[in-house]
Amino acid sequence: MLRTPIRPLVIVFTLMLASVLLAADEYDKKEWDKAIAGGNRTFREGDFESARDHFLHAMRIAKKFGDESGSMGVTMDHLASTYSALGQYDKAEPLFAKSIPILQKKLGKTHPRLATSYHNIGTLYRKMRKFTLAEKFYTAALKSRALQAGPDTIEVARSLHSIARLYLDMRRFNAAGPRLVRVLSQYEKHLGADHIDVGAACHELGWCYLMNNQHDVAQKHLNRALAIRQAKLEEDHVDVAATVALLANLYRSQGKYKEAEPLYEQALAIQEKNLGKDNIVVGNTKFDMAGLYGSQSRLAKAVSAYAEALAIQEKHLGKDHIDVGRTLHNVGVITREQKAWGRSSQAFKRALAIYEKRLGKENPQLVQLLEAYAGTLRGAGRIDDSKAMLKRANQIRNKPAG
Repeated sequence: MLRTPIRPLVIVFTLMLASVLLAADEYDKKEWDKAIAGGNRTFREGDFESARDHFLHAMRIAKKFGDESGSMGVTMDHLASTYSALGQYDKAEPLFAKSIPILQKKLGKTHPRLATSYHNIGTLYRKMRKFTLAEKFYTAALKSRALQAGPDTIEVARSLHSIARLYLDMRRFNAAGPRLVRVLSQYEKHLGADHIDVGAACHELGWCYLMNNQHDVAQKHLNRALAIRQAKLEEDHVDVAATVALLANLYRSQGKYKEAEPLYEQALAIQEKNLGKDNIVVGNTKFDMAGLYGSQSRLAKAVSAYAEALAIQEKHLGKDHIDVGRTLHNVGVITREQKAWGRSSQAFKRALAIYEKRLGKENPQLVQLLEAYAGTLRGAGRIDDSKAMLKRANQIRNKPAG
C-alpha cells in the first residue's frame, strides 16, 4: 500500500506559518510606527503625558522585535526624552544609558540619528546640573553634526547654542559669549533677522555682555531680543518677561533704579500669572527686586523680598543649595544695616555653613562673607568672635595659590 507523501504538506504549512508571522510582523511594525508618530506629535504639542503613553505603547510592541533591536533603541530614546521633559530624570537617565549603545551598534557611532540622542542626553544632564556629562554629550552631538552636515549649517549652530546655554548655566560667560556670537550669525543667515531663535540668541548674548559690564552692547542686544519676542509671542509670554527682567537688571547695574523697578514689576506679574507664585523663576525675580530695594536703602522691602525668594529657593533647591547661601548672605547684609544683629548673625551663620559645604572651607568666595559676618559680630558686641572671623578671612585671602 502506497503512503501519501507528507513533505509537501509540511512545506505548505511552513509557508503558511511564515506568511502569518510576516503579516504579524508587518502589523506590529505599522502599530509601532503609529505609536511613535503619535508620541512625536503630542511631544511637539507639549502634551508630554500623552507622549509618554504613546511611547510606552511603542515599547510594548518593540519588545516583540527584541530588547536589542533598533526599534527598541529608538523607542527608549524617545521615552527618555519625554521623561526628561516631565522632570522625571530618574526614569530618563537609565533609558538613555540603554538606548545609546543599541543605536551605536545598529547605526554606527557617527550616524546622524545618534547626534540627536547625544543632544537629548546632554540636555538631561544639563537639567540635572551634571555639567561635565552634559558638556561631553553636547560636544559629541556637535562633532557628529559637523561631520555629517558640515560646519556652516543650522544643525551645527543649534548644537553650539546648546553648549553656550550650558556655559550660561555654569556662569562661564566668557566661554558662552563667543559661541553665542557665532550662533547669532548663523541664525541670521539660515533663519532670518527677525526669527524667534535670533531673539533667544540676542537675549543670551545681552546677558553675557551685562555680566561683563559691557552695558551699551548689552542693551543693544536686549532691546533687539525684546522687539523680536514682543512681535512673535504674546505680550505676557514668559520669554518676554525674561528679557524685561534682564533689562531691569541692566538698569539697576547702571543705577537707574526708577527705570528698573517698573520692569521688574512687569516681569514678575507675567511670571506669576504663567508659572505660579512659588515657581523658581519667580523666586529669582524676587531676589533681583530685593537687590534693587537694598540699593535704594528700602531695607524693609528688601528683607521682605529676600524672605519670599528664600522660601521659594528652599522649596525647589533644598535648604543647603549654594543659591540659598547667597540669599542668606544678602539677608545678613541688609539686616546688619538695620542693626538687627541677631537676625543678621543667624543669616550669616547659615550662609557660612552652606558655603563651607558647597565651596570648601578655604574657598576665596568665603572672604567677603566672613568680613560681613565680622561686622555683625562687632555690632553685637562680640569683639573676640569678630576678630576671629577677620583673621580667618585674611588667612584665606593671603593663602598662596595652588
